[in-house]
Amino acid sequence: MKEQVNNTDFFISSLVKKSTREKAPAGFTDNLMKRIEIEVEQEIITSQPLVSRNMLILIIAGFTVVISLVFFVDWSFLGLNISSAGFDVQYFENLVVYFQSTVEWLAFFFAFFTSSSVPAIVVAGAISLLAIDKILRRFTLHKTYIF
Repeated sequence: MKEQVNNTDFFISSLVKKSTREKAPAGFTDNLMKRIEIEVEQEIITSQPLVSRNMLILIIAGFTVVISLVFFVDWSFLGLNISSAGFDVQYFENLVVYFQSTVEWLAFFFAFFTSSSVPAIVVAGAISLLAIDKILRRFTLHKTYIF
């Protein structure tokens, strides 16, 4: 059995020694790279948002109208008794306190920006870089990764 394996090894090694290296035809690399570039160009897919800009504006406007109707329209003509409808005034008082604390926090946050111009410059620079990145990607790759 060992003799048969040695004969097979000898036969294979002699075949390998006799064989020559194959060479690629002239222009093989250039042709292959051109085909790859064509396939990559065909694969570029421009992403579209899930909700279009007009639909987003319509949704925001509708939400604003509904909120305005609920809070700013006098519904007394319907004869609704707010206390019997389970309307909790304390909830809205807590909501007002929450919004007041949020506004106070925002005022404190923006007061930090007015004490020194360095944070404002850093934020403006970061936003500018993001905008430049988006513009360059849109004109070069026709797709964006950030927004």
